[in-house]
Amino acid sequence: MSTILDSLFGSIFGGRPDIERMKLSRDVEGLRICLADRYDVTLRRRAAFAIGLMRDPWAVSSLVESLKDEDAEARRGAAWSLGIIGDTRAVEFLLQSMKDTDCEVRAFAAEALGRIGDSRAIEPLTSALKDESDPVRSLVEEALARLEQRQRARDKAVDKETQAEVQDIVGVHKKQRKNSQHEESADELEDEVLTQC
Repeated sequence: MSTILDSLFGSIFGGRPDIERMKLSRDVEGLRICLADRYDVTLRRRAAFAIGLMRDPWAVSSLVESLKDEDAEARRGAAWSLGIIGDTRAVEFLLQSMKDTDCEVRAFAAEALGRIGDSRAIEPLTSALKDESDPVRSLVEEALARLEQRQRARDKAVDKETQAEVQDIVGVHKKQRKNSQHEESADELEDEVLTQC
């Protein structure tokens, strides 16, 4: 609580809040307050990056709001942090950031989408391969490679699950066959005993 007050009073009385201290003390609320500071662009930038390093999903809504910041560096920090946090709630907003006028924001958004790994990003990222900026295209390629890698891993997991299910079904079928053969043998033995009597 005291770090939140430090954040508020630091801004009110002209002092700059200590972003590093907030990060070390995991003061997400204080950093969220800094993200919303209307007057200090540098503070918003630093707060956006600090929240990402903390990997706190509670900050997603504040970071999503920061994607609309007038300052490109703050938008970059928000996109980067959303990728580090990896929360799928950010996907739609990051997809919108792929249309940002600042090429670095688009690049950070592409990287974030690759980190998050949500398949909703595949088509928009594929379209972004035509971006005018080389760094953006490069990060889009990396993001698509990550998405493809995740998809292959999911497919492998599904294949293993499917194989396990098939093995279970085959095992049950073999058991049933064995039981029915055992019953047939018992019936044959009963018939044989009855014929001998």
